[in-house]
Amino acid sequence: MRACFAQPGGGDDGYPGVTWALLGPFTLLLSCGAAIPSTVLPQVKIGYFNNDTARTAEVSSFIDAGTNLIGFFVAPVLGRLSDSIGRKPVLIYATVLMCLPNFCLVFFSATDLMPYFITCGLRGLAGGQFGVSPVITSYVADCY
Repeated sequence: MRACFAQPGGGDDGYPGVTWALLGPFTLLLSCGAAIPSTVLPQVKIGYFNNDTARTAEVSSFIDAGTNLIGFFVAPVLGRLSDSIGRKPVLIYATVLMCLPNFCLVFFSATDLMPYFITCGLRGLAGGQFGVSPVITSYVADCY
């Protein structure tokens, strides 16, 4: 059994080192970053739909349901993929997809929210809203 905290930066003995051991908690913080813009996002969405709160709730519900439905089917595939190609590439892939909606919200919200809605749907390809968590748990279990 190898320890993840063997040498800072990893060594020639095959231990991953502290760098990869810190990637898990950092990735978890990035994936939970969706909660930060959600404090302002309802008002932005309501403004996008011309103060129609019913339409805003309907579209938000469809996007969340679609994301989680796609994630329901993709999460086992990501688990199998992380077993075959490794945890790190799957973790990076899922983190990038989880951060795309926040990126679109920052850069496109002034003009159009459609890129945000599309990337929220694509977030399901990362395993849903909390799709990174099982990969992080598996990675920590591999370390100990």
